[in-house]
Amino acid sequence: MLLCSWYFIKMRGPASKAAQYIKPPFPYPQEFSILSFGPSSPAAAVTVLFAGVAGALLCATVVALVLRNEQRPLHDFFARLRSWWLVTATMLVVVGSVPWTRGALFSVLIAAAVLECLRALWVRFPGLGLAAAAWIVFGLGCLQAWLWRGDAFSLLLFCCVILLTQLNDIAQYFAGKAFGRHRITPRVSPNKTWEGFIGGIAFSMAAAAALTPPLLGFGTWQALGFGLAIGAGGFAGDILFSWLKRRVGIKDFGAVLPGQGGVLDRLDSATVTAPLIQLLLLVS
Repeated sequence: MLLCSWYFIKMRGPASKAAQYIKPPFPYPQEFSILSFGPSSPAAAVTVLFAGVAGALLCATVVALVLRNEQRPLHDFFARLRSWWLVTATMLVVVGSVPWTRGALFSVLIAAAVLECLRALWVRFPGLGLAAAAWIVFGLGCLQAWLWRGDAFSLLLFCCVILLTQLNDIAQYFAGKAFGRHRITPRVSPNKTWEGFIGGIAFSMAAAAALTPPLLGFGTWQALGFGLAIGAGGFAGDILFSWLKRRVGIKDFGAVLPGQGGVLDRLDSATVTAPLIQLLLLVS
């Protein structure tokens, strides 16, 4: 994790290069602080971003409560809602902490995800477990590198990737429940449908087109590519780790979140979306 973070920071990775060529919507300070709040400050942008996600989750919670009163089975949905709220709150704590603790706090989450992966795979598939652990460190290490950098562009990029990945998960779930008819991988993840996949990508592209231009200074095509990477990468990460769980015959990697597994079960999509965004920033 530290090596991956050092590489992106020391070698001035794609995030810093993007900051040089993309015109920012406001002057980025060298160091980001949630306390440096103003009407056009990065802290205000982060607050609005998290408030929007919290609003979406609140609407979903109200809908779930209304449907529960109609005696509809929503146990899985309530479990997902709890996990979405917890992930959002955890990321807010990470971003809102003092600069030197952000990377350290996220390192704890990465270590927990790696340990969950190795514990599940080591006995039967040690080689596969090591490969999966290396991918987790690489994928989540991209996110951690942005936290270690500490500038506003990298922090806003981290927030956009995490929260849009979360919203993509929500959109795919709702689209699959509402319109899902054709399963993509019935043996690996029976609940994944083409309708949910397309709905998630469409939502992610629309959300990225609305959020990344004012927050990150992206152009239209960069924003659409950002949303496409989030939608496709989030789906790929979910399918990848669902396949690993099927190989060892488990439902979840951990039990931190009742009904929704552990840390890795919540961050599996980000292990693919973060490297894709790094690649997009490098080539755009």
